[in-house]
Amino acid sequence: IDTALTVDRREVRVSTERGNFITTTLRMAFPLQTGDYAFGALSGDWRLFRPVRVRDQVPMTLATRIHGKLLVDLGDAGLPYPELAFLGGAPSMRGYPTRSMGPYRTYQPVEGTYRYVPVGGTLGLVLSEELRYYGGYGVTWAVFGDVATLANPGRTVDIRDDTFWDDITDSARFAVGVGARYQSSIGPLRLDFAMRPYADEDCGPVESPLACYQATPIQRRLDAVRFIDRSSSLPAFMIFFAFGEAI
Repeated sequence: IDTALTVDRREVRVSTERGNFITTTLRMAFPLQTGDYAFGALSGDWRLFRPVRVRDQVPMTLATRIHGKLLVDLGDAGLPYPELAFLGGAPSMRGYPTRSMGPYRTYQPVEGTYRYVPVGGTLGLVLSEELRYYGGYGVTWAVFGDVATLANPGRTVDIRDDTFWDDITDSARFAVGVGARYQSSIGPLRLDFAMRPYADEDCGPVESPLACYQATPIQRRLDAVRFIDRSSSLPAFMIFFAFGEAI
């Protein structure tokens, strides 16, 4: 059963300069027979747009977005994998490929062929800030920063428990970048260039086909090398070309 609430107070829905947008969804799953899933999922998306003026001559907008998802297991069957929280991608945490933030597992469906499966989490949260400058000819320039966490606080969420906060802080990631947007006849076209420090998931999977932690690291998109040296001072880079706005 899904229950949703949406409040849209933006002046315009594309290239918004002022207003806010809020949407919240509560999903409850009840078991109909033994072995069925029972869980609750709360997801939300909040966006705020504020005009910024420099000497009344430079048209800019500061856009803020907070979105996330929290799942609570209410039964004994666990949580269905597709319902877990995943982060990464053009509309999410822009420092990672789609659904690739956080730990992952690897397996071999065919000899010599590796597949990578993200573990996901029961708590995902992203904070994004974006400063936009409206140039001419339908082009908007932007600088942005994303901060995200993807954690598994367990079956019960207790904010008084120190381990709850430790899990959130240990899984926190951040990225910064620049981008350009073009208002085309089919909607906004977006190009984002993001960079971030290397993280634990860049060094290898949590499980391998040999049940060994020293497994073949994931080969990320646009990575120039297969094996990652975390001591390197060079950041990781991501480039996204997408339709629609990130915030």
